[in-house]
Amino acid sequence: MKFYGLLTILTALIMIIVPAAALTKEKAEQNTIPIVSENVSVTENTTQEYIDVFMTQTETILSVDKVEYITGVLAGEMPATYHDEALKAQAAACNTYAEYIINNRTNIKGGADITDSPLSHQHYISRNERKEKWGDNFQIYENKLRSIAQEMCNTVITYENEPIMATFFSMCPGKTEDAETVFGQSLPYLKSVTSDSDKLSPDYSKKISYTEEQFKEILSGTDKIVLGDDPSEWIGETEKTDVGTVIRINIGNKSISGEEFRNLFDLRSSAFSVSRSESGFSIKTVGYGHFVGMSQYGADYMARQGADYEEILKHYYTGVKISDV
Repeated sequence: MKFYGLLTILTALIMIIVPAAALTKEKAEQNTIPIVSENVSVTENTTQEYIDVFMTQTETILSVDKVEYITGVLAGEMPATYHDEALKAQAAACNTYAEYIINNRTNIKGGADITDSPLSHQHYISRNERKEKWGDNFQIYENKLRSIAQEMCNTVITYENEPIMATFFSMCPGKTEDAETVFGQSLPYLKSVTSDSDKLSPDYSKKISYTEEQFKEILSGTDKIVLGDDPSEWIGETEKTDVGTVIRINIGNKSISGEEFRNLFDLRSSAFSVSRSESGFSIKTVGYGHFVGMSQYGADYMARQGADYEEILKHYYTGVKISDV
């Protein structure tokens, strides 16, 4: 009886230990991405909350405190020469966007909180990358942005007590776009608002020219499009929003989205027009980005006219509240 009792106990232990070992092995296999910490001194005002950033180039996870994260995103997303109030608005938007991503967590590689990619989330650059970017001006810009990050690291933009998807872009054609038009999702705080000052930017419009052969080669990069022998028939009707974003454009035998066309030609925005001449084709773009949320150039212009960061944020994000968490 003692033997059978001992055997029963051993069997039960094996049943517990083996699955636990398997789970431990599985977790270890999933968590093979190295996690490193950014060596940045922490001031007494720095929050102790940390963010794990997946660095796409090195495929590592960088664990940084909130102030360092906001400093790195400010450096990656907005010119350090912009007005302090515009940079504060950007810092609040960056912090809020990170909170939104973390709260609505998707399957980010290695279990990170967010990526450093502007294509996926927002552009974070590390301290070493900032040194390389700014060169002799590093300490001046670093001190400026870090001071703003410390001041704004707890500021969150909310709608109905929840952090908003605080999207932003460089400049627009005079008005921002409604989120539903661009993202296919209606959000009450991402509505179209005026931003006339964007037209004053020296980088407001760009024009690129192509020979017929170059133009055809780029368009032929997708198997959707078939072009005829007559180049004058390659470009058909274009459907645009009131803001100027191309919704659809007829190319050869196909109708494609403005975003698809933008990606094919690596354009600055989907607000473009195509013209043909004897030498080939030209594409003119206006603005830079997706036009949803806060215009960075517009924010800087408003700041230089005397607006503070709260006025800027409440102009570009409809019906929001600004609060410290």
